Amino acid sequence: MKKQLYLNLMYSKWIWMMGGIMIVINLLAAFSQSLINLQPFMPFVNLLNLIVMVYTISSIQNIHTLITKNDSHHFLYSLPIRKTDILKADYIYHALMLVFTVAVFSTYVIIGHDYHLYYGLVMIMGASLIMMSIYLIIFANSWLDSAILRYIIYFLPLFIIYMFHFMPLNNTVIHNIDLGIGWDIYRFVLPFIVLGAGIIVYAASYLYGRKKIVKSDIV
Repeated sequence: MKKQLYLNLMYSKWIWMMGGIMIVINLLAAFSQSLINLQPFMPFVNLLNLIVMVYTISSIQNIHTLITKNDSHHFLYSLPIRKTDILKADYIYHALMLVFTVAVFSTYVIIGHDYHLYYGLVMIMGASLIMMSIYLIIFANSWLDSAILRYIIYFLPLFIIYMFHFMPLNNTVIHNIDLGIGWDIYRFVLPFIVLGAGIIVYAASYLYGRKKIVKSDIV
């Protein structure tokens, strides 16, 4: 499992570098805004953060796409490693990348002290766990095909959450709009329900995938 996890980290080192650079930029912006006016640069910083977090949250798919482009999957399958370890490494790797995404996001929110955005992030993390479970199980046998389709299936729910939860959450908090208890549940409670469901689905899909490998020797 360690070999596969190391391989994933090596293939995604450029994503880790992007995230690390973004963390530094965010921290510099947060602690220098009292000295200089950062407003003209914030649209650019916002865009950079969005791009980086799109890559960090979908890193495992980028790795699979990169591996297939240079035929490294032949080398991957020739490694002296069990298929259950490959599956386990992918699950652990995606969880690590979600933690890294939270780290990048945390340095971003301190720029404007927009801590309410964490509720939106929690919602997206939960949906990511659910969709990645589908990706790692359903597409485990055919991840060499239809890369674009898998990106669409993975990101479509995340995009919907971003548009219909993350953005409304931000707008209603900034403008102090009170739409009643139902809206508060939607903004502040539902994200944790989705996250809890995501964790359960993620764990269950791993156990299912592991059992399937043992029975049919298919990954």
